[in-house]
Amino acid sequence: MNDCRRYQDLIEEYLDGTLDESRLQELKAHAAACETCAEELRRSDVMREVIVDAFEPPTAAKDAAAQIVAKCPSRPCEVRVRSIHGRMALAAGILLAVGTIVGFALGRSGSVPPDELAVLTRALMRVAGLEG
Repeated sequence: MNDCRRYQDLIEEYLDGTLDESRLQELKAHAAACETCAEELRRSDVMREVIVDAFEPPTAAKDAAAQIVAKCPSRPCEVRVRSIHGRMALAAGILLAVGTIVGFALGRSGSVPPDELAVLTRALMRVAGLEG
């Protein structure tokens, strides 16, 4: 039984991962001849697997991470930057269209005299940066 105590210490070293290969072979040889130590070694193997599994992330999380990484583009997306001139032209066009619609609406209603309508039209054209 004193021999078994020595091998119990080796089993603890085996669980800690500090047992070298030659002493592991010695432990396995003893466990082949001693049923008590063989059973203890089997329980230790099960305990070791449980500990490793406890610290391993769930498979679903691994799969989710792999799917997310797979969906990421391998190269960055191209970003088109529009110049300020294009934006200004767009704003001027919108302003001109709104001014024209308002001018026609006010001109049809007869509430704005024609000379004031001309002033409004010129003001809108100046804001839009147009001549005429």
